[in-house]
Amino acid sequence: MVSNTTDEVGALGTAFVSMIASQRSLAGAANRLAAGDTSVEITPRSPRDVLGHAFVKLRGIMHALVKYLAAAETNVAIRRTFGC
Repeated sequence: MVSNTTDEVGALGTAFVSMIASQRSLAGAANRLAAGDTSVEITPRSPRDVLGHAFVKLRGIMHALVKYLAAAETNVAIRRTFGC
């Protein structure tokens, strides 16, 4: 429950609600990445959002790796087909 006051307690409650929403969003993105979905959109909440920026980098690395593996798989299939 968030306090409806405008004092420090209300500000702290609002900050916690925002933090929890951010963590839930990143957890959802992490689950999608773990399932192999590299199309997941991840937006850091600020320039200082270290975890958000790390997830953006992780998503990019995973996406590149999936593309590389798909190309390697195609290359192997071609070699098998043509006996190279």
